[in-house]
Amino acid sequence: MQQLGFRSVFAKLFASVMLALTLFAVAMVLLTQLVHDKDAGIRSEILATQILGQIDPFLHELNISISKDNHLQSRFMLAVVKKSFDIFDESLQAKMGLYDSEGRLLMQTDNSDLPLELPPTPSLFSRVFPSLADTSPTKQAQVYSSTGYTLLYESRLTPKKPVLSAALNLFTGTLLLLLIMAGVLWLIARTMTWRIDQLSQQMTQLGDGDFTVRVNARGNDEIAALARGFNQAAQKIEHLIDANNLLLA
Repeated sequence: MQQLGFRSVFAKLFASVMLALTLFAVAMVLLTQLVHDKDAGIRSEILATQILGQIDPFLHELNISISKDNHLQSRFMLAVVKKSFDIFDESLQAKMGLYDSEGRLLMQTDNSDLPLELPPTPSLFSRVFPSLADTSPTKQAQVYSSTGYTLLYESRLTPKKPVLSAALNLFTGTLLLLLIMAGVLWLIARTMTWRIDQLSQQMTQLGDGDFTVRVNARGNDEIAALARGFNQAAQKIEHLIDANNLLLA
């Protein structure tokens, strides 16, 4: 702290506690943002897993039909899967697409505009902070089946704020929290250090020759003990000076 130019106890106390509170505030805001943003993503992933569990037997039959070159059975199983998609779409209001083992789109729900190729797996940063990394207005989830197919689930019911708006809200919330904490911390630190400032001024007066000076020694903390010690020392010095003057007289 001395290397940074903080010489007063108040400045050191304020800077130290403010730094700790700043780190705490940033961590809490980021944690809140993380939990809030992951709710929709987790919900989409859970729903996609449940849907895939329902249609997985049909996909298994589809693979068997393809391996036996049974085109009629294959088309029938694809129609069953497509009908299942439509039923889920009516209740969940979501876009769903089925991709093969090579990442090519086989089918999707009506009025969907999913990509023809399976999108790459989201990065770790986009999974941890989707509001800052994902520019899509919806939440997507990719669930992989043991049969080699991939279900892409995209909810229409989780609109997302723009990235700039999310970052602005994060900055504003952090700044407001820091301003409130700074005000409270300033009041606490000022209350704790004003007696030290008063003691310093009284010591300066004592050094200038005013041996009648005394400080407020109320309280039971370390500063009060220091003030009582100062008063005792000042009183002894005053008695010594009076006795010396009397002796000289």
